[in-house]
This record gives sequence, C-alpha cells and structure tokens, in this order.
Amino acid sequence: MDIKYRGRAFCRSTSRGFTLFTALVAFILIVLSMLLVQSMVSTERSISEVITDVSQHETMMAVADLSRADALQVFNYYLRADIEDYVGRKDSPYQYFKSDPAGWKGLQQEFAKKRFGGSTINVPGQAPQESSQFAWRVAGHMINLLETTPDARGYSITLDKPDEAKMRDTLQKVFSQEAAKDEFFEVIGCPDGKYTGCVGTFYVTIDLSEASMDPITYESFPLVKVQEIQTGKTLKEAILPRGKFRVYVPVRMFKALAGAREVAYDGGLFSDTFSVGGSTRAEMEANLKAQVDAIVSSLKLNVEDNGFLLESHSEMASVSKDDKGTPDPSDDTEKIYGFTVTLNFREKNDAYMVSNNGEHIYAVNLIRNFT
Repeated sequence: MDIKYRGRAFCRSTSRGFTLFTALVAFILIVLSMLLVQSMVSTERSISEVITDVSQHETMMAVADLSRADALQVFNYYLRADIEDYVGRKDSPYQYFKSDPAGWKGLQQEFAKKRFGGSTINVPGQAPQESSQFAWRVAGHMINLLETTPDARGYSITLDKPDEAKMRDTLQKVFSQEAAKDEFFEVIGCPDGKYTGCVGTFYVTIDLSEASMDPITYESFPLVKVQEIQTGKTLKEAILPRGKFRVYVPVRMFKALAGAREVAYDGGLFSDTFSVGGSTRAEMEANLKAQVDAIVSSLKLNVEDNGFLLESHSEMASVSKDDKGTPDPSDDTEKIYGFTVTLNFREKNDAYMVSNNGEHIYAVNLIRNFT
C-alpha cells in the first residue's frame, strides 16, 4: 500500500509541475507573439508611410514635370515670336556695312553679336551702354509664364518669380556669351550662303550647363512651385533645363541676309571698283538707283521663291550736310560720299511664320561709304 500511495503522489506532483511549466511556456510564447505582431504592425505602418511618401512625391514630381513642360513650351513659343518680331520689323532694318565680314559664317557671327549680344548705343550725356531690348522681352515673358496656369486637383501650382531687372541682366549676359560662340546659330539649308535654294530658318542654342553657368545664376531663373494642399508639402523645379537646349525658329531671316549679301558682293555694291558716276548729285542718285534696279533684276530677288521675295528696295545717297544736319539743296554739283540701299524681303508662306502679327518683312540696309 505504501508503494502504491507514493506512486500516486509522485504522479500528482509531476502533473502539477508539467502544468506550471506549460503555462509559463505559453505565456512566453504569447508575449513573443504580441511583440512580433506589434513589430510587424509597426513595420507595416512604416512601409505604408514610406510608400505613401514616395507615391506623393512621385505625384508631385509628375505635376511639376507637366507644369514645367507646359511652361517650357510657352517659353519656346514666345522666344520664337520675340525673335520673329525683333528681326522682322521694317522700321528696324539690320545694318550691313561694307566693313562687316564678307564670309557667310562671319556674317552669321556678326548678326548674332549685333542683334543678340547687346549692341552699343550712345545716349547724349551718358556713357555708351548696351541695348538689351531682346533680353527685356524674354525676361518679361519668363516672369509671366504661369500667370494663368490653373491648379491641379489637390495641388497648388505657382511660379517663384525672380526680380525682373535681375532676370533681364542675367539673360543679357547669357545671350551675349552665347552670341560670341560659333554654335549660337545653326542655319538650315544655306551651306554656301546662296539665296537660291536657301531655306534660312535656324536653331538658337542656349547653354545653361554647369560649365557655362554657376548654380547661383541658374537658380535665379523662375522655378515651378508645386504644393500639396492637404499636407503642405512643397516641390520646386527649374523651368529651363540644366544643360544646352536648342530652340527652332521657323523664320527665314538668313534667306534675307543671303539675298542682301549677293546684292553687296555678287552684284558689286561693295566692290572697290563700284562707282555711281555722273557730274551732278541728281545724276549720281539716278545712276545709283538704275544700278541697284539692274542688280536686283539680274539676281531675280524680286521673283517669288516658295513664298519669299524682295518686295521693295530703295536708295538714299549720303551727301554733305549743313550745320542743321540737312543736305544743301543749292549745291547740285556736290558729290555723294556714300549710300544706303534698303532691301525689304517679305514672307508670304505661313509655314515660316510664328504668329500672324506684324508685316513679316525682313529689312536689311546695305551701307557703303566711299573713301
């Protein structure tokens, strides 16, 4: 009996021990499970937040890229329109002097310097200064690029506007710097500078690369600012791309320059042996007109070429002037010491027009003084 009793007691004791041990193990497993679940929930929450942040950032980047692309297209259009109006005004002819480079490449470089590099103007009582008319126009359009751009759903789109005067100075430096380079203009379809068969449109290259422009100057250009309305998160992107970019300008200004160059050299106006002849001023002016008419007719510049032609031309003799700046009408024997021939080329082909504004006349003055 004693043995049986001790066996039952031992079994009951062992059972109680296993029961407590099992409970302890279960408790530990429950705690570990809770910690694991909490860790998994925390990790899931972190991953979800990261994914949300990435998704929001990608959405903001997409909105910024679309706004930037729209702004860049608007900038490209107005740049082309400004160039068209800037070089295609009858009341502002390009001054082509006999002393200017005779070669076709040299003419392009000279044109870039005069029209885009900042021509020097003299103001009475002031030091000579550079004209920045073209830079003013481009700066004004860049400042007002996104004035009427609507917001995207859930996002506010604005433009961080720089100071217009600073923007104008920056652009003038950019254009002056680029105009001094051979690659500023890439003329299309005029390899030898001949008028016949010349297309005359061109690319303008603007270099905003790190090698050409420091980061501080680059950051002074307008920035597209995208703000998420709900969270207030903001993203800024520059409108103009970092690096070199080219803008195609469908304006046949260089066809007009090719025609003017042929009048000057093939026609002989800039020849050292050219002479107007005559014994009186009236005879010399008449001879000048007759010779210019003959040159234009022989070169067939007044014949329409794919919607482009020399619409009109005029001649003005340079004679001695009195103290009021007018020629002396009483001295008909006075010889002329030079002349200006104005050539007005008209564009009639819509394919080579940026806008419907203006006359689309490209005027060139051929200026020659006798030594």
